[in-house]
Amino acid sequence: MPLLSAALEILLTLVCLSGARGAWRAGNDFLAAGFLWVAVAAFVGAFNLGGFTAVDPTHHWLSQVARGPGMLAMALGLRAALRGPAAGERYAACALSIVGAAAVHLLLPSRWLAPAVLALGIPLPLALLAVAREGAAARRTAVVAAALVCLALLVVVAFVLPRLPIGDAGLLRAVDVMHLALIPAYAALAEAARGCAGIGAAASSPASWHGRSAGE
Repeated sequence: MPLLSAALEILLTLVCLSGARGAWRAGNDFLAAGFLWVAVAAFVGAFNLGGFTAVDPTHHWLSQVARGPGMLAMALGLRAALRGPAAGERYAACALSIVGAAAVHLLLPSRWLAPAVLALGIPLPLALLAVAREGAAARRTAVVAAALVCLALLVVVAFVLPRLPIGDAGLLRAVDVMHLALIPAYAALAEAARGCAGIGAAASSPASWHGRSAGE
């Protein structure tokens, strides 16, 4: 059902925009950039799944950016949530977005696109494991649960759903099931990042965390 598919994309967009807003207000530029790439890809995907297939090439490009440079940005954002931001992180996040988007555009017709996107996405599961480990050491059960839920759902999307015999004739298509998994996955990622406050090196140097006021 096109309307259901588009509605799920819009819901994913809203979840990621909320995550980006929270990351921005906390001063986590990498995490904000990662969430924004997913949000933009999902928003354009809503039109694509809703029947406006002319945007399919743009949606494909945005999806690859979100899965590659976007996920790398999220991994770096989780590191920043644990350790505090590094010097010049705001400019580095912008540079990663620009260079990553351009690289994906150049690789679109190439057979190297899929391996490159996969390689850029690998740090995110590792970062989630690091968050879970440090959360367990700090006895933050909510952080551990959020990180592991996100990790489990991302693994399901990447490795389990493509092997399930889900057709497009029923109420839910394969793409809908994927979005039903991604929505709580990204919500859990945002929750894990929020819960990292006070864990790791960031706890000993609160001045390094450049939180932004609501008016910025």
